[in-house]
Amino acid sequence: MLKKLPILIIPLLLIAACAKKNIILVNQQIDQSVSFTNLLNELTDLPLLAETPTHQFKFSQASSYDRRSTNPYDKTDTNWFANGDIGQFVRVENKNGTNEFVMMDADGPGAIVRIWSANPGGTIRIYFDGKQVPEIEMPMKEILNGKNPLFPNPLSYIVARGWNCYMPIPYAKHCKITTTQKETYYHVNYRTYSPDTDVKTYSLKNASSNLPAIKSTINKLLKPERISYEIRMDHVTDFTADLNPDSSYKYNSNENNPGRIYSFLCKIKATNIDDALRNCILEITFDDNVKPFVNTPLGDFFATAPGLNKFRSLPLGVLDDGAMYCHWVMPFKSNFKLKITNYSDNRINLSGNIIYSKEKWNDKTRYFHANWIALFDHHTRPFTDWTILKCYGEGAYVGNMLHISNPVNKWWGEGDEKIFINGEYFPSIFGTGTEDYYGYAWGNTEIFTHPFHNQPRVDGPGFLGNTCNSRFQIIDNIPFEKSLKFDLEVWTHTSTTVSMASTVYWYARPGEEDDY
Repeated sequence: MLKKLPILIIPLLLIAACAKKNIILVNQQIDQSVSFTNLLNELTDLPLLAETPTHQFKFSQASSYDRRSTNPYDKTDTNWFANGDIGQFVRVENKNGTNEFVMMDADGPGAIVRIWSANPGGTIRIYFDGKQVPEIEMPMKEILNGKNPLFPNPLSYIVARGWNCYMPIPYAKHCKITTTQKETYYHVNYRTYSPDTDVKTYSLKNASSNLPAIKSTINKLLKPERISYEIRMDHVTDFTADLNPDSSYKYNSNENNPGRIYSFLCKIKATNIDDALRNCILEITFDDNVKPFVNTPLGDFFATAPGLNKFRSLPLGVLDDGAMYCHWVMPFKSNFKLKITNYSDNRINLSGNIIYSKEKWNDKTRYFHANWIALFDHHTRPFTDWTILKCYGEGAYVGNMLHISNPVNKWWGEGDEKIFINGEYFPSIFGTGTEDYYGYAWGNTEIFTHPFHNQPRVDGPGFLGNTCNSRFQIIDNIPFEKSLKFDLEVWTHTSTTVSMASTVYWYARPGEEDDY
């Protein structure tokens, strides 16, 4: 089978977990409890996102956002757009003469799935299930810098001055996190499961037994472009197409069978690559729906804008030879239609590969969605919230790519993310700055790539020109039962006009509606 494939796809398939024709998916968890090892598996298991989870949960974020932000209708920098996002805590506790600043205090069962800071210091203490003695107590830098063998790189790491930890930490009844450093920027992302969920509390006593599972996960994260789970390969379709302006390449899966797209790889040749990637439109439609579920510029879909910017993440990436890959899993009930239309002024050449399966659709299966939204010549004063996603139904948000074109050498990213779940008046997720959401800090212009987040382009000097950021929320996906709205503050350091574009990725059960 491999001999029939274009050369550009062969390396990916050779490392695709030895995937073979008609192989059965084995990513389903056997253990019905929520355990450390099961959560560790969720870090890299993209097929799980295409199903409503067995153990449903609410996703929340504890952060140091400015507590003056209370009223969405008071759009001033002393209320809704207040920017003092440091040293804000749930409360202060004094123990044996030492202040402990409470970052998070939540009833369980639950699990911590991400910790971030711009300036960790002091001692972090994590208390479980109402105990007065912390299970985890160490310098906060040590849990985030990737040097501790229990929190190793790339599960914990520093990138572009952002300190990150994606090591899952489950708890059965309750979790409290404190720090001894007051002036701290922080995020803590966590899940809260239904009260009857069996969750095994993280224990340092069992930490050594977790090392093989941690090593296995690290190996997957070190090569995120690989498909690290077993898949069915019932159809492996190569394609090549020369597209004149206003012409299209179309592929229809003609068989009336349920299945899933597991891999879509595309390579483009054009006189002006930047123009071609932004002005070729990708549409993917599932089943008998008229409205495309995927409707984005081709490059933006692969989270590279403008142009080809090399990066390697779990769901998306751009390889050294310019091949763009997508490993988002896309289920369908009976068929799918893929179309790429060339709206540029130049002739282009496309080549690539689509891998999809025959698999049953069930009452938990979700459709994949990706849509594009843009602001052109947007005035940065007065401050505004830009809604990049507003959808209704049942599903899960799994990430976005942001491209900004900045005409001045002034910082553009003070804006906080505000994510409203199920019609909330006040958002469950209130951030501390745009770059903080994308996992770095202090407006750093370093180019970086990671399985979960990236900054593959910064033009400069400084903050001038084009910047591209992305974050893919796998274990930290945000489920919703009725609706989800994602607002991003447009908050720059000077009055100017900027242009911004975002591709947003999410899953939803049939019947979802959105504003695109």
